Amino acid sequence: MSAGFLFALNIYMNLSINDLANVKQAIELAAKRGAFQASEMKLIGESYENLCAFLESVVAQNAPTTSNPQGESNDS
Repeated sequence: MSAGFLFALNIYMNLSINDLANVKQAIELAAKRGAFQASEMKLIGESYENLCAFLESVVAQNAPTTSNPQGESNDS
């Protein structure tokens, strides 16, 4: 394996959900400050929407599930 591939793999393996959430916030801040030109907006917007969808799916997968509605017990 090449050194470049190993470097990229190491970065990928160390990327966390928090890192992606920070990227989302950075895109929001940059857009608010007008950092993107009109010709870049479609690409940035599509990437932002994909990132948001991914983060939402991760949150949904990690949300605690309750098998018993509040107040019910498994006592027999």
